[in-house]
Amino acid sequence: LKLFGASQFNLKNVDITIEQYADFSLDISFKKPNGLPFPLTDYTGLSQLRLSPGSVEILATFQVIFEEPRTLGKLKLTLHSATTATLNFFRGVYDLYLIKDGVRTRFLEGSVTLSRTVSKLLT
Repeated sequence: LKLFGASQFNLKNVDITIEQYADFSLDISFKKPNGLPFPLTDYTGLSQLRLSPGSVEILATFQVIFEEPRTLGKLKLTLHSATTATLNFFRGVYDLYLIKDGVRTRFLEGSVTLSRTVSKLLT
């Protein structure tokens, strides 16, 4: 997934599917309007999964992993299979905030569909 114009960013809507009992990963590249990488130096990230935008309960918190060097503008959202195994919903929502110098910017949002497992795996 490539996101363009990070400094003058329009919120991007990307729907995702998470497979229950499987590792989840979403690779994201941030680009400037000229196509060059948008450096993610000094940023932190926060991404959560909830049933709806107003839900109090957090179903899962994605791990936000920044690729080094951060000047490449790449990150990954992940959930470990131990986390996806505990999920029990049909459809939810998520978003991704990047934070720098106390300023929080929401870059990504979308719906989440859980693909429920049929085979029960032994741990």
